[in-house]
Amino acid sequence: METSRKFLFKLCLELGYKSIAELEQQMSHNELLEWVEYYSSEPFMADRIELQLATLTDVIIKTHTSAKDVSAVDFMITVSEEQRKKQKNAEQHHKVVGQLKDFGI
Repeated sequence: METSRKFLFKLCLELGYKSIAELEQQMSHNELLEWVEYYSSEPFMADRIELQLATLTDVIIKTHTSAKDVSAVDFMITVSEEQRKKQKNAEQHHKVVGQLKDFGI
């Protein structure tokens, strides 16, 4: 399912619409774009809870095992494999940049 369609389902749940068709009838395109912008900075409650639980799981795994190559994104069920790879690459990039800064580079 494409990402924009998933967002519409989430928005329906968040606002109490019965269907995407109902949402599309009652909401203007401009308002929908505002909701997309809002969501990018303020995720809906279900997404926040998932991130919090994934972060907690990540901490527990790293604390109680020798696994160090895991991150919270590994424990999120709503994240696609492609998104997971992008996040891992971004985390690796930040790690390398931090190491270079430690060396004064």
